[in-house]
Amino acid sequence: MYELTMNDLRRLGKKGNATVLLVNGKRGELRPDGLYYTRHNAIIGGVYTDAKFRIDFQRAIAKIKHVRVADKLVAKRSSQKLVATSLYEFAKVPDQADKGVQRNENHHD
Repeated sequence: MYELTMNDLRRLGKKGNATVLLVNGKRGELRPDGLYYTRHNAIIGGVYTDAKFRIDFQRAIAKIKHVRVADKLVAKRSSQKLVATSLYEFAKVPDQADKGVQRNENHHD
């Protein structure tokens, strides 16, 4: 059972088309810089309007009930943890040796 972290949420936000359902019933959208949700009938400058709010991942992770990417459930809250479902694809992290370092195997000194 894999528990999602803030980096996982950020990665899903970069991919795009990731939506969440919060524990209070509101829907939001994951983006690379945080969770965005719309509040309808907000009063701004004495005028009723729709306002979009951003919550950083550190605060948002505790408020997320489930995460969907393109209508597929990829994570859900289970016993106070946000855990990945079988549809969540883990991104491969390259090894430190592979990051921008090219080794010449045929080099002999």
